[in-house]
Amino acid sequence: MNKNPAKEATILKKYIVDASVFLFAPYALGAFDDNEVIIAKSTLRQITETAHKGTGESRANAIEFSRLLDSLFDSPGASVSLENGGLLVIAGHGSEDI
Repeated sequence: MNKNPAKEATILKKYIVDASVFLFAPYALGAFDDNEVIIAKSTLRQITETAHKGTGESRANAIEFSRLLDSLFDSPGASVSLENGGLLVIAGHGSEDI
C-alpha cells in the first residue's frame, strides 16, 4: 500500500493578525494551532497605545496581551516558538518582511 507523502504532510499556514483580534481576545495566540502567526510592528504600537490611552475592556486586554508578549520574548528576537507548536513572528514596516 503506497502512501502519498504530500497528503500526509502538514501544511504550515501563515496568519497576519490585526490588533483588533488581541484587543478582543488577548490569548488568541493559542487559537492558531501549530501555524505561523505574524504581527506587524505597527500592530504592536496600536496595542501599546490602547494600553496607555484606551478605556474599558480593550485597555485591559491590551495590557494583558502586552504582558503575554513580555513573557514570551525573554530575549531580543523577531520570532519565538509557541507552546502549541506554532511560531510567532514580529514583522517590520515593509511588506517584504511578511
